[in-house]
Amino acid sequence: MEIPKEVLRNCVGLGLLACRLPSMRDASLAIFEAVRAAEPDSPAWVIGTAMVYANADDNSEEACSFMTRQGVSAASGDLLARAFLGLFLVMANRASEAERVANAVVADGGDADAAKLARSLLDHEIHRR
Repeated sequence: MEIPKEVLRNCVGLGLLACRLPSMRDASLAIFEAVRAAEPDSPAWVIGTAMVYANADDNSEEACSFMTRQGVSAASGDLLARAFLGLFLVMANRASEAERVANAVVADGGDADAAKLARSLLDHEIHRR
């Protein structure tokens, strides 16, 4: 049985809301694991799981490590996931790596949302910290 895209979108949204609260950590991880089972090629589960580590656990280093273990880097992985890796690198005070990732996402230009996030990191965040 295929799960409707709107239901998956709502699940991702709920997981992202819940990931801000340490008390909802396990529930958020379960939501993103369910998204992974339903749509394994979607970057939503990778991004969402990393958001749990960065927010509920307050561990941006673990968010970066998780994403790299999933194959996300400056040169590989979904563009939006790569842009989020740049964000987590900024949060982890790894500005030079964040800049490299953000520049690669902008240079690719294949995803407008990813490029917008990467440009924002380059324009406002990377050298602020």
